[in-house]
Amino acid sequence: MYCENKTFSCDVNIIGSKNVKNHWQSCPANPKNKTRGKQTEIAFDHDVEVGQDKMKAWVLNIDDARDDLAYMIIMDELPFRHVEKPGFRHFMSVICPRFHIPSRTTIVRDCLQLHAKEATQLKKILRMKCQRIFVTTDTWTGIQRINYMCLTGHFIDIEWKLHKMILNFCPIYNHKGKAIAKGVEECLTSWGVDEKLFTITVDNASSNDVECSELRKMMQSKLSRIGNGDYMHMRCVAHIINLIVWDGSKKNKKSINKVRYVVRFVKSSQSRLKLFKDIAASGGIGEDDLRNYGAPLESDWKVVEGLVVFLREFKVLADVVSGSLWMNSDDGDFRLMAITMQKKFDKYWEDIEKMNVLIYMGTILDPKVKFVGLKLAFVRMYPTPKDEELSQIVYRRATSLFDDYRKMYTPFTPHSEHDLKMDILTWWKMNAHTYPILAHLARDVLAMPISTVASESAFSVGGRHLDSFRSSLTPKMVKALICSQDWLRPRKDKKRGVEEKLEEIEQLEKDLESSTLNDGESDVVFV
Repeated sequence: MYCENKTFSCDVNIIGSKNVKNHWQSCPANPKNKTRGKQTEIAFDHDVEVGQDKMKAWVLNIDDARDDLAYMIIMDELPFRHVEKPGFRHFMSVICPRFHIPSRTTIVRDCLQLHAKEATQLKKILRMKCQRIFVTTDTWTGIQRINYMCLTGHFIDIEWKLHKMILNFCPIYNHKGKAIAKGVEECLTSWGVDEKLFTITVDNASSNDVECSELRKMMQSKLSRIGNGDYMHMRCVAHIINLIVWDGSKKNKKSINKVRYVVRFVKSSQSRLKLFKDIAASGGIGEDDLRNYGAPLESDWKVVEGLVVFLREFKVLADVVSGSLWMNSDDGDFRLMAITMQKKFDKYWEDIEKMNVLIYMGTILDPKVKFVGLKLAFVRMYPTPKDEELSQIVYRRATSLFDDYRKMYTPFTPHSEHDLKMDILTWWKMNAHTYPILAHLARDVLAMPISTVASESAFSVGGRHLDSFRSSLTPKMVKALICSQDWLRPRKDKKRGVEEKLEEIEQLEKDLESSTLNDGESDVVFV
């Protein structure tokens, strides 16, 4: 029986079991009766992964609607009181009067239940499909000046799909390395992946050096036989690139700020933006007016234009920071800038003994590059004989790492094939049976993140901040909302950068402007 606290008479000689059978067939708690007697409808569900709409049969299920309401609150970052707002209630009364809208207290409980459900599923995936895990740490700040640590895990599953999951989002009251290391160790232990840790990617703060050192001591007995923790500390490449760029651009800071301020001033008001466009179209602004407003002069625009070309390579390919590439510039100012940037580059990457050589392992495991391609890169980046010395160091480290894997797995006869347009993970998935040891090595190394920040934040000097809604919540609720949103977000949506979103917004504005011109006057305001 599916219902509770129900009593039925059952006399084998008089009543029999028919009474129970009849109730079972009509019991509202019977899962088979959830959709009985309801006419299904044709509906379309948008699949973000595929990018297409899928047709399905749909029938109203109140329980599913409650779960989906919690899903919406989490994914769209809505406040819990959203369910009590008159606009939402009116909309639901029109579209689905039968749905009883829960209170914000109930929706909080639903969100926590959804978080617990997703956490259980993720823990199962980590236990069964994760061979080695890489973690990154990042800090956030709320408006209440509470600092949070975001711990993200990266791994490749048995199907050779790369995963990135937020494992924890917790407040930190002590920025010392020991305290952070303790928090990371407790989180990894709670997820059951403490023995699978390979590297932790952090920025260049001195406290993070202590953190990695302390974490290695805490987990010495749990570390796998692979490398014995020698590769644990990975410096964030994005932060290093950021330092290189900022040191190199200090000389032209005045021109950069002028352009930045004038763009900010014009775009801060719709009326200013409209006036700017009108003046630009008519050409009715003089150089004296520009000086009065502190606007950039022609010389400033030339400097910034040159900087855009000069620094574009850092945006497109951050690891191409070769001295020979930049030192040959005919522009004296840019030559001095390149020298400054080269000094900062050498501080972090000239001595390979201070680097985590797993960065180079990923290059070697790329079938299109291999060790030969890495040697050619060293020839371009370093003078002789330093390039050969670095090649030998990387070769010895790679051989040692391979020996660690060979002790754990059984080798087979190798076979090779090449495709310049292949996806690396797909290639290793197809050839894992041919190179079983290297496949295990590739599955671990290729999941390694070399940055703790997203691409759109790589050159941002500002920190990450929680909005006013999340800052007003308890740390437990903040963790549940942020982690659940990350787990529920489709893989394709995670890959979308800020540039793609800006392109969509600009296209939307163009479409709206076109429709406005066609329809005559309009009250639409673009913001």
